[in-house]
Amino acid sequence: VAMFGLAVSPVSWSHHWVWSLPALLGTAIVAVRLRHIALGAVAAVGLALMVWTPITLMPEHRETTAPLWRQLAGGSYLWWALAV
Repeated sequence: VAMFGLAVSPVSWSHHWVWSLPALLGTAIVAVRLRHIALGAVAAVGLALMVWTPITLMPEHRETTAPLWRQLAGGSYLWWALAV
C-alpha cells in the first residue's frame, strides 16, 4: 500500500521513501529463503539506491532541462518500486 501511495503521489520527497524499507527487507528475506537470484538482485539494487540516493544527480531547480539519463536516474526510486 505504501509503495503504491509513493508511486501515484504527485509529490514524493526522498525522505518519504523510507516506507520502501519494509518492501526491501521482505524482498531480501524471500530471495534468501527461495534462493532466488533475480529477487536477490532486486533487493541488492534497492539497498544500493537507499545508500547512494541517485536523486542527487538531478540539477537543482533545473530538473526539466536535465539530460535524459539524469532524469531516469533521478526517478530510480520509482523504477525500483515498480520492479518490486
